[in-house]
Amino acid sequence: MNVLRRVTRAIPTVRFEAHANSPMAKHWHAYTTTPGFTFVLIRLLVVLLAFIGLIMVFSATTIMKLSAGSNPFLSFLKPTLLLVAGLVLMTLCSKARYQLFIGTAPLIFGISLALQGVVLFTGLGQGAGGNKNWISVAGFQAQPSELIKLGLILYIAWVVACQQIDVTKMRDLLKWVAPAALVALGLVLGGHDLGTALIFVLILATVLVYLGVPKRWLFLLGGLGVFCVGVAIGVSPSRRARVAAIFSSSKDELGIDLQQVRAAWGLGTGGLLGVGPGASRQKWNYLPEAHTDFIFAILGEEFGLIGTLAVLLLFVALAWGLYRLMVAATDPGAKVIAVGAMGWIIGQALINIAVVIGWGPVVGVPLPFVSSGGSSLLSTMTMMGIVLACARAEPGARERLAKPRRAIDRSIAFGRLRRKKASRG
Repeated sequence: MNVLRRVTRAIPTVRFEAHANSPMAKHWHAYTTTPGFTFVLIRLLVVLLAFIGLIMVFSATTIMKLSAGSNPFLSFLKPTLLLVAGLVLMTLCSKARYQLFIGTAPLIFGISLALQGVVLFTGLGQGAGGNKNWISVAGFQAQPSELIKLGLILYIAWVVACQQIDVTKMRDLLKWVAPAALVALGLVLGGHDLGTALIFVLILATVLVYLGVPKRWLFLLGGLGVFCVGVAIGVSPSRRARVAAIFSSSKDELGIDLQQVRAAWGLGTGGLLGVGPGASRQKWNYLPEAHTDFIFAILGEEFGLIGTLAVLLLFVALAWGLYRLMVAATDPGAKVIAVGAMGWIIGQALINIAVVIGWGPVVGVPLPFVSSGGSSLLSTMTMMGIVLACARAEPGARERLAKPRRAIDRSIAFGRLRRKKASRG
């Protein structure tokens, strides 16, 4: 019996070793260990998610634009231009030295906080859905809280890289990190935006866990965060109703549960393969915020379970790419940027999807790269450009990424030389 057990336990190991020695596995290992692979992977995933978002925004806003009496094709020009601007920002940031962003982090963070102050304390601030989070100037709107997410990550990277703090000492955390985080949270909560505040907490938690903050401080900070969230929920009747609706056995289909019920109908109608591109029924003004916070439901209705799983896999692959960067980066600042981006992008995606499928109360956070929203798209694309700058700085990556261009230049030069020889002949 013991011999049989040994043989049985050895079978999976043998199969795994045989699989690991296969030509395909060797090629995969060689490709994924090539310098610059992380850069190419992250850039490809971001572009794919952004173009999926562009398609879904057009589909989800068509009926809304027709109902408002505007041409949906002309209205589609705005998200297209925003995507182009986002890609340009990402490309420019990826070509810069990431140390430049870390060095100017206090300035970037300070500007983002000042803009949020403009929202709260001047006549330029505008609100919607109970939140006051937008600046409106000459018909253009911007959401500074999205920039604060970027500024907060860069600020923590600056503290870790330039101030050399000891994260095991509460004194250093209280001196450098706590004031900045509390100011950011206070300004955002001043606009009644609990969803964005939760993303801030998620970013902080992810970075602090990575930095190795002692567990006793993590539990203390976690308990303080839960208490603050509880107070924020308790003082708002609408938030209390949303949380209570999650645990209620009966659903108010025309009231507090309207969005999640309609989202469930859309996902259920989509089935395995979906009803087809552009054929969603819920976007016919049945599902509020179908193009922003609940765009995942429209995706599931039109492209089915296959489409939603594909988007989930893209986010999982992006998390893997950010993890690779975190491990490979040699600079503590670059590591914090990768970890912070993971807490922001992946955490926000998980919260958005959990809300859509009814696993959490409606908190009003968009799906990164996919939901409609200029401030969100430009901020996340800029963040990923800085992440790509960190990936380009990996040992050997810059030279490897420059090779294709050099090869093209050589082939062009060789072609010209051949043409000159032929003309002489």
